[in-house]
Amino acid sequence: MVPDKIKLTVAFDVRRLADSVRYGWHNMGITRYTKSLYNLLACAGGVNVGPVIYADTDEPSLFSLDIAANQVQHALGREIPLAWQKRNVFTFQALKVLSHIRRGRSIANPLARKLGQFTYEPIPFPSRIRMQWDIYHSPVNALPPLEWTGNAARVLTVHDCLHLKFPELFPWGTPPIRKALDSVDVDRDYIICDSDCTRRDVMSFIPIAEERTHIIPLAVDALFTNPRGELAHQLLQSVGVAPGKYVLALAQPEPRKNILRLAKAFHRIRTNPAFSDYVLLLVASGSHLNTISGELQASGLPKSSFEIVVVIDDETLSGLYGCAALFAYVSSYEGFGIPVLEAMSAGCPVVVSNTSSLPEVAADAGQYVDPTSVEEIAAGLTRVLGNESVRESMIARGKKRAKVFSWEKTAAMTLDFYEQVFESLLTCNKRP
Repeated sequence: MVPDKIKLTVAFDVRRLADSVRYGWHNMGITRYTKSLYNLLACAGGVNVGPVIYADTDEPSLFSLDIAANQVQHALGREIPLAWQKRNVFTFQALKVLSHIRRGRSIANPLARKLGQFTYEPIPFPSRIRMQWDIYHSPVNALPPLEWTGNAARVLTVHDCLHLKFPELFPWGTPPIRKALDSVDVDRDYIICDSDCTRRDVMSFIPIAEERTHIIPLAVDALFTNPRGELAHQLLQSVGVAPGKYVLALAQPEPRKNILRLAKAFHRIRTNPAFSDYVLLLVASGSHLNTISGELQASGLPKSSFEIVVVIDDETLSGLYGCAALFAYVSSYEGFGIPVLEAMSAGCPVVVSNTSSLPEVAADAGQYVDPTSVEEIAAGLTRVLGNESVRESMIARGKKRAKVFSWEKTAAMTLDFYEQVFESLLTCNKRP
């Protein structure tokens, strides 16, 4: 263990928070992980956590990330060192001004990236004092070059290997997970995985030893444990859906989310008079609303059997979980599955896929189905909706299971892992 009087100095890459500002990823699981873990580690004893942002030299828009980083910096109340700051400050500032002129960004961004190749400053702290880190932790993005992290032990969190397992679904460019794994030195770096499923996937794509990987599960925010239903009731009333009379699902156009099969399974059970007054309620982002609605109607599902709502705040979402008859999450692949935990925490029974990491999360609290079978999904929905004693038992088991996870526990396990990594680093440095 690290001696009591020694505080580990950790550089924690908060770039994901800047990206969430740029792209509206506020409610995504990786954003929740980054924000929750950073805030808890910043308050923990035995560690001194400093936020940093590292951007690849091929970052498509340095300036928009710069603006977003300033917003994150203001929210955190701490100054964030930016990895793309340049020694030639006047030139960089001139390019920033150019980027705000109409059509100027198309000129400024390539010049800034080219400039960065020649004037890149490895440790650009505002104080210009080189800081000696013990640990560098990236919660999602690729690790920086070794010359930027110095002698620090490096930790990367991998949430899933979706793009590598199903490359046919993502035909454009090099996926971020490929860049992240390629940034790992398998002989000196360490990887945190959300689940054993993800760890097995990682080890199948890079030759890293198991002892250099570690499983630390995710969690959910406390408000999901005691959902307040006021906002949810208002939303339900606005779309004409009665509390307790809907199956809740999260809708994304990605094929792996399996929304079309779920919709077909729901349409099948709705022909049963016992379930004819139920509605499939889909929560989507505003940008996906029309796409998902069009796909469902094109599949033959009548508009009367589903509603799509846009929810951007956690309070409303937690209330929707609490008012639902069940939550269906029949994704074909997940690295963890935070929504399953959210639903169980809110007292909502879950029908989930029997694949990837989902059995690790739901354990004995889920009703498992084969995500490739419409018939089996329909049977799972029927079993839960048609038997109140089954629902009550699942709700009780779900709440118990959800209590196993917390962000405090995630942070404590992460801090323990930092100490193990640092101890290993000290041992290696003592070797002749």
